[in-house]
Amino acid sequence: MFGYVRPRRSEMKIKEFDYYRTVYCGLCHAEKKLSRRLRYSLSYDMVALALCRIGASGEKSSFQKCRCVAHPVKGRYCVACSPSLSYTASVAAILVYHKLLDDKADEKGLRRLGARFMIGGARRAMKASPIPALNTLTKEKLDALYAAERAGAESVYDGAVLFGELLGEIFAFDEGGNLGKDKQICLYEIGNRLGRFIYIVDAYADIAEDKKCGKYNPFVLSGEDTNAESFATALINALDMELAAALNALDLLSIEDCGIDSIIRNILAMGLPDVAEKVILKKEKMKTPKEPRHE
Repeated sequence: MFGYVRPRRSEMKIKEFDYYRTVYCGLCHAEKKLSRRLRYSLSYDMVALALCRIGASGEKSSFQKCRCVAHPVKGRYCVACSPSLSYTASVAAILVYHKLLDDKADEKGLRRLGARFMIGGARRAMKASPIPALNTLTKEKLDALYAAERAGAESVYDGAVLFGELLGEIFAFDEGGNLGKDKQICLYEIGNRLGRFIYIVDAYADIAEDKKCGKYNPFVLSGEDTNAESFATALINALDMELAAALNALDLLSIEDCGIDSIIRNILAMGLPDVAEKVILKKEKMKTPKEPRHE
């Protein structure tokens, strides 16, 4: 994933940040069980998915102290493995695997070499925790997205809609029928809007690099002046509308755990607008640290 979906830390209560970090660490250990290499691809986006699934399912988190390469002596408290964490780890394996397949086919140099190094671990992770229906769905959606990009779709919203549909299906996936239809609808809307946001922001962030390398980018193909203040303002407004729709869906989801609801609301109402402003208004790429730290 991309690492854009994160909270505004300065507005988080200490206990909220501590829980956010334990979910991050718990997800890292859940991915490690599937493949040691997989955890190196862990991003904040996956933590947001885990939080939404935990909140929607009403799971009660338990905690354990774990050691890892980053914290070999004292260790860190993390959320113990649960159905939501296991599902999120499986989603990460599926998404990473298909992304590596694409990089292996289309990229060159270090990126292609990195894809070759990582793809075996992602494949093993998928086999260790298989969800065939989700893997098939993901492949179909990504194939449609890649086809649109190869066809040279000039509107960023063509790809954004397809990627939004993929994340919507991932957020709402319920093979066992445990979530209920109403929660699925809300989760789909949150994932759908997040997917659109991520695709648009990532495409904008990559304008210069894609133009230099001759890679597909809808903003480059559109021929519009993406540096114009009016263009940036209109894009920010469009992204705000996507987040407003996600917040409305979160209201309807009615997560019982106030702490989890507050973290997700922080991400949608503050963290993501911060990302949009940094990438689009300041024209800066996001630099995501490996692990969240509390100042």
